[in-house]
Amino acid sequence: MLQLVTSGALAAIVDIAEGLEVDVARMRVNLDATNGLIMAEAVTMALAQKIGKSDAHHLIEAASKQAITGRQHLRDVLTTNPKVTAHLGADRLAELFEPTAYQGASQALIDRLLASLDDK
Repeated sequence: MLQLVTSGALAAIVDIAEGLEVDVARMRVNLDATNGLIMAEAVTMALAQKIGKSDAHHLIEAASKQAITGRQHLRDVLTTNPKVTAHLGADRLAELFEPTAYQGASQALIDRLLASLDDK
């Protein structure tokens, strides 16, 4: 029964994916509309390597709130924060704010899926 349900779900996904058109320019506009907040996780992870996860989380959370209330880009808020710039320079921050370069946990999930297939 599970295989039948899985097969039906997969067939539906294929139907959806075949008609999918990616509007790269519109996707970029949507990403930019967040004023960099969508990349807060990437910056947090990079900063956590330098100052620890908890401190990085609190620092980026405060900066995100500042960006929202000041209607600023998160990158601009962070580049003026000495607690951040002591560990991440302007070039590194620019890299971290490039959405196409950040995969988050997706690579770990892909690796786990591929490993599970090898087990079968």
